[in-house]
Amino acid sequence: MAEGVYAWALREMLDEGGAFYSALDADSEGVEGKFYVWTHRQILEVLGQEGGASLAAAYNATEAGNYEEEASGRRTGENILYLSDPAGLAEELTERMAPAALKLREVRDGRVWPHRDEKVLVAWNGLMIGSLAYAGRAMSEAKYTEAAATAADFVLTRMRSDGRLLRTWGQGQAKLNAYLTDYAYMTDALVELHEATGEQRWLDEAKVLASIMIEQYEDEAAGGFYLTSDDHEDLLVRVKRPYDQATPSGNGIAAQALVRLAQVTGEEQYRQAAERTLKAMSGAMAAAPAATESLLLALAMYHDGASETTGAAVPAGADATARAEPVTVSAYLSRSTVRPGGTVQVAVLIAPDEGWHVNSNAPLQEYMRPTTVEIEADGFDVGPVSYPDGERVKLGFSDDELSVYEGETWIRAELTVGDGAQAGETSVRLVVSVQACDDMTCSAPQELAMDVRLQIDPQADETTHRHPSVFGAEQ
Repeated sequence: MAEGVYAWALREMLDEGGAFYSALDADSEGVEGKFYVWTHRQILEVLGQEGGASLAAAYNATEAGNYEEEASGRRTGENILYLSDPAGLAEELTERMAPAALKLREVRDGRVWPHRDEKVLVAWNGLMIGSLAYAGRAMSEAKYTEAAATAADFVLTRMRSDGRLLRTWGQGQAKLNAYLTDYAYMTDALVELHEATGEQRWLDEAKVLASIMIEQYEDEAAGGFYLTSDDHEDLLVRVKRPYDQATPSGNGIAAQALVRLAQVTGEEQYRQAAERTLKAMSGAMAAAPAATESLLLALAMYHDGASETTGAAVPAGADATARAEPVTVSAYLSRSTVRPGGTVQVAVLIAPDEGWHVNSNAPLQEYMRPTTVEIEADGFDVGPVSYPDGERVKLGFSDDELSVYEGETWIRAELTVGDGAQAGETSVRLVVSVQACDDMTCSAPQELAMDVRLQIDPQADETTHRHPSVFGAEQ
């Protein structure tokens, strides 16, 4: 489903410079949805009796139509083509249905198109950039990440004046003062793009936008962010909007972006700004939780980022995560691209649920499974894995002391790429073995596996690092 939506956006909604247009109208020829729907007869006319009947069955098209008109409640005889079981039909669609669906699309493209709104908005591009960057990382699709980077370059180079964002671009010109949503959505998108690519420039740009947002839009007295900047044109009143509407609240996404910046950079100023916003909006969240979901998500991110045992920030944007109750493990690489002969730092975070711990790497009893991290990476030399010392405790189920890791625990190693390593994408596999215990009992030993993508490139920038809060700014 996601791939279809992204393919459509990249095909139909891109400006020649790589930014995304705003919208397509719902109407064509004065009829809402006319461009997209099909009658059963039209499908048979295009594909023939056998092929048309097969596609109609797969895409839920019937002679009566598969939806009811909103005003009258009547079936119109028209169909919205959709798959009710896309996973089950995937192989068949690839081999047989896809050519038929393409033929339908070719016919549809000859219809009168809905009007396309070709203005470019910073805020809406921020949403698209963040979504594409996330999809590129999650699905290992470089084309999505590249599209996100191109759109981000467009916004940052063509839609700024004196370092400040301009809200809209059209006919070769950017204009109008930006709103809070422009800064919030773009800041969050650039953090996501940094996580997807490992490129420091996106994080640097996110910090610039966040600083302007705090300086120009924040209510210094009461916390939270105004919709407009302090040098915007005079209005009857400057408003602060906590509620999500068709798009998320600017305050909600601003808080999320600031929490993520704090986690990635370790800089306290961002965490404090997020905290001020969440406190200012706490009344709205309590009164209308269903209308403030972006703020509630920011609040969850804020609390999830603080260790209950150490108070330390748990970094966002892990390169891979695995969970087997009651333990979550996350992996971080210091680079996403490395030269032959270069090194990559690896960090694994082990986070048991509250009330649980895991055995240390050197348990005191032979029957206790030690915590270990095994790294499998073809063409790499794996350096020694560094384990912290365990803490000695006595628990209810044992009269003997145990050696355990309590709270979040970091385990580290270093990979060295072979000098003759082939350029291209490779995978690093990490297998974490743990045994979790609470005060009363121990669970069975578990293995949690994670795969992390790494690009080998002779031209890799050795100054580009990821996750400075994990590995430090200088690596």
